[in-house]
Amino acid sequence: MTRLILFNKPYGVLSQFTDRGSPAARATLSDHLALPGFYPAGRLDRDSEGLLLLTDDGRLQARISDPRFKLPKTYLVQVEGIPDEAALERLRRGVVLKDGPTRPAQVARIEPPALWPRTPPIRVRQSVPDCWLRVTLREGRNRQVRRMTAAVAHPTLRLIRWSVGDWTLAGLAPGYWREVTPPGGNDAGRRSGGRADVPRRGDHAASGPAACPVCGATSVAPLMETEGRSYWYCRACAARFLDPAQHPIAAEEHAHYLNHRNDPGDPRYRAFLSKLATPLMARLAPGSFGLDFGCGPGPALAAMLREAGHEVALYDPFFATDPAPLRHSYDFVTCTETAEHFHHPCREFARLRGLVRPAGWLGVMTCFQTDDARFARWHYRKDPTHVVFYREETFRHLAHRWGWDCVVPAKDVVLLRRPGGAEA
Repeated sequence: MTRLILFNKPYGVLSQFTDRGSPAARATLSDHLALPGFYPAGRLDRDSEGLLLLTDDGRLQARISDPRFKLPKTYLVQVEGIPDEAALERLRRGVVLKDGPTRPAQVARIEPPALWPRTPPIRVRQSVPDCWLRVTLREGRNRQVRRMTAAVAHPTLRLIRWSVGDWTLAGLAPGYWREVTPPGGNDAGRRSGGRADVPRRGDHAASGPAACPVCGATSVAPLMETEGRSYWYCRACAARFLDPAQHPIAAEEHAHYLNHRNDPGDPRYRAFLSKLATPLMARLAPGSFGLDFGCGPGPALAAMLREAGHEVALYDPFFATDPAPLRHSYDFVTCTETAEHFHHPCREFARLRGLVRPAGWLGVMTCFQTDDARFARWHYRKDPTHVVFYREETFRHLAHRWGWDCVVPAKDVVLLRRPGGAEA
């Protein structure tokens, strides 16, 4: 019976099980996989990372590898410099390489994806910026993506293959694999007792994150695995969070957000936001200046605050991307239904704190997590873009560390006040 494996190949690993041609020992697939009879379907360079497919069926191996079937392959590519639209268009139309012109490709500039750190880290030049591209090809030449970006004067710094056809890297940390249903085959999960969706590293469980992404404490422990996702909790701040290796990439988040229907004129949505707006406005001086951070495509809260006589700037990494508002300070900053999306909450909260003036307020609205027994079934967890979950005690812990006041005026709402003097 045909079997198919998805493997997240780490940097520095050869896409083969043996290495007979090198005087120095190099890592191979056999260092990560004990799967007799499996062979890679396609290749991935030693200095590239990401999705590698393996199968025990020679016909399936040939079909996946054969360029005649034109399976799209998508790569996340960190490049040196910031390609302008002309460079991106050259990549899309095809560039001329030594072995001929490339076929048209899908190329877009994206926000930096939430990825595991590379070991060793990339070499960067402090004087030269870098950015990330999403590149989808329907051909496969030797080191093609690297040669393409070099041809437009933007060398590749890091390269991760994210998907091959409909198979993706989602939920797989480096060095881990899972078995999936092959095309036209039986459900591999049922054949293996329902465990095929769980990422595996050899026969050992995932080692997990080294520290809490909310408070930075190292006292983290496994919470549960459900629906192929691994969750952890922090003993210090009580936050629950998804394994960072399983975070969605920016393009997937953006596509999901476009399905939200948050109409600024909807009375029910306004009533929902009033849980934060009402207690916050009761504490603001007339004509205060604020920022709606993570305002989304329909900034209803900002509209409510403006109607009350306050001035409100907008910022959102997808829908209001002008960074100028992040260079000011404010009497108040709001963060409604946003903090649960933070891939790096410790860093994001540090940024938000820096935007709040002395004696100013940071208002956060997010659904508080209260019951681990219901966590797997909780609707909030099931949202694929929600990666961190807070308890009331999480915010009280953070406020104590910062030296800020903490008020919880209603369920799922916290108001944090910066001291009147210099920040602690």
